[in-house]
Amino acid sequence: MKRRATMKDVAGRAGVSITSVSHVINKTRKVEARTRALILAAIEELHYQPNTLARSLKGKGTKTIGVVIADIREDFFAEVVGSIEFTASEQQYSVILCDSEDDLVKERFYLNMLISKEVDGILFAPVDMDSTYLFLVESGIPFLQIDRKIPQLESDYVGIDNVRSAAAATEHLIRTGSRKIAFIGYDDKVYTQKLRREGYRNTLTHYGYFNESYRLVVGYHLEVTRDVIKEFFSSHPDVDGVVCGTSNVCYETIVALDQLGRRIPENIRLASYDESKWFDYLKFPITVVAQPTEEIGRLAVDLIIKRIRQKKKRVFEQVILDTELIVR
Repeated sequence: MKRRATMKDVAGRAGVSITSVSHVINKTRKVEARTRALILAAIEELHYQPNTLARSLKGKGTKTIGVVIADIREDFFAEVVGSIEFTASEQQYSVILCDSEDDLVKERFYLNMLISKEVDGILFAPVDMDSTYLFLVESGIPFLQIDRKIPQLESDYVGIDNVRSAAAATEHLIRTGSRKIAFIGYDDKVYTQKLRREGYRNTLTHYGYFNESYRLVVGYHLEVTRDVIKEFFSSHPDVDGVVCGTSNVCYETIVALDQLGRRIPENIRLASYDESKWFDYLKFPITVVAQPTEEIGRLAVDLIIKRIRQKKKRVFEQVILDTELIVR
């Protein structure tokens, strides 16, 4: 394996001191133009790459933010990540993106990996709201929870009002004629799903329509998810409305209903989370709770950089953003 070029190699090729090379790379002192040109030429010839980890250990920082999301296949996370990368780039930070695929073991692996790389800060959407992350706290690296949350873990947070938004979606279904409304989503260990189900339940209870048997918990991207949903509708033929916990759940629900021959909105009405381009191509209406994905990503980056620069500040910020109910 070819040996990686060092700062000493660059200095030797350019015929200058290692100190001069360091000043050019770290921009710590102005270097005479001719000397700087020789150093830059040597860097290019040797394909020299600065050791960002070593620089971080000297207190320089890596200018890197680690991001651990629950599932890049979710429209929501894809859009938030796009906003995170754009905002970080504007502030001259790079991003290391990790997808836990809603797997607790993978999430812990990625968090430990980011800690070992000495990233300056971490943004993450926790898989399980009951987990403990003492190792993350002890690392001393600033972190922020995004979208999802572990309530007992003190940190900055950026998300939405899940209870209120789910209540609005449920009320819309009631106002359009639905009475036997189901909630299809993931397990309550997922922070957002628990609160969305709470908003759904509170609203139906208020109107006297709540029925616990109309709740369906599905697995995360399991091959049997669609069959489970079909079986649910087959055993609950009276369900005339559904609140879907995510856009992926909504997709599986639509396919299941189509295979069962149930028509939207004639037989059943749907409300879901996250505006998606493919909704515009459907021949039937799907009402959605649109989350401010661009703002969530931007504020998360702004907050984590603020935390990086003010590590001693102990008051954590909890940012709850408004959603929009797009009625179709």
